[in-house]
Amino acid sequence: MKKIFIKFSVLVTVFLIGNIVFGQNDEVIWNTLTKKDYTINYPSNWQLKGSIGVYNEFVILSPITSRNDRVRENVNLVIQPTYSSLKEHFSEMVYDLKRAYPNIRVQVSEKVGNYYKGIFEVHQNNLNFRVEQRLWVRDNKAYILTFTCEKEQYWNYSKIG
Repeated sequence: MKKIFIKFSVLVTVFLIGNIVFGQNDEVIWNTLTKKDYTINYPSNWQLKGSIGVYNEFVILSPITSRNDRVRENVNLVIQPTYSSLKEHFSEMVYDLKRAYPNIRVQVSEKVGNYYKGIFEVHQNNLNFRVEQRLWVRDNKAYILTFTCEKEQYWNYSKIG
């Protein structure tokens, strides 16, 4: 089976390198997490946490940037069984998000090559979040890569992309 390497690496690079370059002049040192179905690169100053649930493969947390930093931006990967098509699974995912967060706003919902991309904004616990998800379906598995950050910080994390 071909690894889902390029897309994950590109997504993480877009989100993570922007933050590091935006805030520092230091050279970025990368760590690599390699598993059977995927490889992901992330900055060494981000904290990798392993599986935190049944389908959650990992969470990568940003460092706290100041005393006022209330949110650790993060990337996580969920791999779950599916017998739906890519389009059907994405529609189900958006439906579930709308049920879980009634005030969610869909900013982007589109197919890009072999994956679907969704960008959402949600207000929760007096904070505004921007969530970007990418979904691939391969071999009856759905791969859902999610980046979550404070809405106001989003462009700091994606400047390079």
